Amino acid sequence: MILLDFPRKLRFYLRQVARHKRVSPGTFDLMQDLRLFPDWYTSWKSSPISQERPWITYRVIDFLEKVLTKDMRVCEFGVGGSTLFFAKRVKELTSVEHDEGWAGKVVEEMKKRNYTHWELKIVPPTPHTFPTPPDLTDPDNFASSNEHYAGMWFKDYACAIDSFPDGYFDLVQVDGRVRPSCAKRALNKIKKGGYLVVDDTHRAHYSYVHTGLDEKEWKKFDGFGPGPHEWEFRQTCAWEKLA
Repeated sequence: MILLDFPRKLRFYLRQVARHKRVSPGTFDLMQDLRLFPDWYTSWKSSPISQERPWITYRVIDFLEKVLTKDMRVCEFGVGGSTLFFAKRVKELTSVEHDEGWAGKVVEEMKKRNYTHWELKIVPPTPHTFPTPPDLTDPDNFASSNEHYAGMWFKDYACAIDSFPDGYFDLVQVDGRVRPSCAKRALNKIKKGGYLVVDDTHRAHYSYVHTGLDEKEWKKFDGFGPGPHEWEFRQTCAWEKLA
């Protein structure tokens, strides 16, 4: 079955390579995209948890592997393969998750590996009446674009990081709900020289993370390209805090 599926996926992948050149020429590297195909193809046989890596683009996975060190403190919004990835590489990990059922599966995997330098905050959304349809680009609305969460408010979820001192974290990854809101709440909590990582930053309603960060204070790394377990090429970005 895998062999029969190979031509179809190869054709699709090559169309994505051509699309990469059109939509993000600044990040385009033909040889890199082609080298990543075998990993992209085999990723469909497993999951981010079994592979112990984030569900983001390969370029930013590589970026993280280069910058993470054993003395770092990391916070992530959204648990999964990234939780195992970070726990293996850093001193302290804090995870914020809205879905208790999904979090339970990750807890079991963390127990198997005996990771104890990890704090999990489960913060579900609360019902909320928006007087008008919320502007999803506004990070102060705490509203999700997912129809399943219409009429739900993620303020407590995004603000879970508020309990930490400013400059506490070396890196914050945002790959859960209400990402513009989480990114905004994280900015002051990242130390100088630290990093903010946000997935799916090609989405129009995540525009805040491109326009809301002063270029004099944040240096952007654009990680557009293929990623494991994902059909289409997409954008994950990382920002280094300069000041």
